[in-house]
Amino acid sequence: MSQLTFNGEKEETIKPITLLGLSSYLLRRIADNPKLAYFFDPMSESYGQITQAYAQEKGIDVEEFRRKYKSRLCIEAPKRSR
Repeated sequence: MSQLTFNGEKEETIKPITLLGLSSYLLRRIADNPKLAYFFDPMSESYGQITQAYAQEKGIDVEEFRRKYKSRLCIEAPKRSR
């Protein structure tokens, strides 16, 4: 682990990040936030890459995982400001 000073204000301990940990975190955040899910629509390249990375790291079928995960999503367009 290393120390990181950000803008000279605070030190944080940085843990090593794994592809499984990162993709799992992002998929949880997307599933928990309908407005965020809007930007990771199942038809988007980002959705495809994140779900593929997670499934590959877990050793599960990518298409089957995508079908199950997609059924959990609630997608809501963010309100537009005028």
